[in-house]
Amino acid sequence: MKPSLTDGRTLSDRVLQTLRQLIVEGELAPGTRLVDSELAERLQISRATVRDAFRRLQHEGAIVNYPYRGYFVAKFDTRDVADLLSLRGLLEGYAGKIAIDALTEADFAEMERVTGRIERLEYQTDVQEIRELDIRFHDVVVERAGHPLLLELWSVLDSRLVVLNALSRDVLRMETADTARRHRAYIAELRSRDPERVARAAADHYQFYLRRLEEAMAEADETGT
Repeated sequence: MKPSLTDGRTLSDRVLQTLRQLIVEGELAPGTRLVDSELAERLQISRATVRDAFRRLQHEGAIVNYPYRGYFVAKFDTRDVADLLSLRGLLEGYAGKIAIDALTEADFAEMERVTGRIERLEYQTDVQEIRELDIRFHDVVVERAGHPLLLELWSVLDSRLVVLNALSRDVLRMETADTARRHRAYIAELRSRDPERVARAAADHYQFYLRRLEEAMAEADETGT
């Protein structure tokens, strides 16, 4: 597959998104060595543009650079996931505390719309769309916080979470109805406009998914799958 490079974004951004997509979809699997000349030929672009995308992906944590060996698609373990989810919970808890008075009915409607869409999908066939919708759900809260630096940090974590989600997709299987219930419960806490309840709900939201992932990975180790 050769993803499209013909949309309206800059070439650098399009290449970054294309390589990220190849990682997310598993075409570039964890541990794969990335050769700039091969990717440049495949995508019909310059090696310099590919190397620029490599640097940005390294900043996101999607790939790593080993001296004298080159770039490789990153491998993640449960500790990486735990660190990321814990940090997202803290950041979103803070974002929620400063955003609760600014959240509008349109914001809540958008979160409900996203939740409803997730509920109608299937993890087995729509996993990528579900994860993109999930990110959109949480972006609503962080964007409403009106904190530029927080939003910048959040954007980096978003990209890394997409990759982590992709790498865990064969281990973690959930029902979309369960995901929807968790999101609606979180919306209810946001509607309370209580800063401490919102912060606690954000942390609990991510810890729930971490526990599910840890359980799934332990089960996979036991069965050898």
